[in-house]
Order: sequence, then C-alpha cells, then structure tokens
Amino acid sequence: KDLLQRKSEIYIWGAGPTGEKVLKYLKINIKGFIDSNEQLVGKSFLGKKIFQISQIDKNPNIGIIICSGHYKEITNLLIEKGYTEKEDFVHQM
Repeated sequence: KDLLQRKSEIYIWGAGPTGEKVLKYLKINIKGFIDSNEQLVGKSFLGKKIFQISQIDKNPNIGIIICSGHYKEITNLLIEKGYTEKEDFVHQM
C-alpha cells in the first residue's frame, strides 16, 4: 500500500492470471503492464497496453508490482536499471 500511495504511475509486471487477480484485488488504475514475453508487447491486456521494461523511461513517479514467478530475475533486472526494491518495486501482495 505504501508504494501505491507514493507513486502515481503504477505498472504490473505480468500480463497474465496473477497480474489480473492483483489488479482486480487492488481496484486501482494502472499505467499499463510490463511483460518479458516479446509476443505480448504492444498488445493490450484488460484494456491496458503491455510494455517491455526498456520502453519505460525511469522516473520517480513509477511504481512496479511484480506478479511473476521470475521475481529474482526481474528484481535483478530492475536493480540494474536503477530501481530500488521496496522503494520503486514490490512483489505481489
């Protein structure tokens, strides 16, 4: 909840069943989804665009909720891109 209060541009990493459940549970408006599957990038999921992380310009308003079983790999990638765990991104609640 802290991330949702501090960040105005929320993305959910994982355009799939878990991402959908988290979005419905939180009942928030998100900027879009992020997914590592290149076949999904550019398409829509639940009415929101799916991005690759490389398409998103990092800024202090971005918050990411990771809804993927590949949490460790995604965490490492986000840290390499300058994001801070629990500050800029969290694992699904």
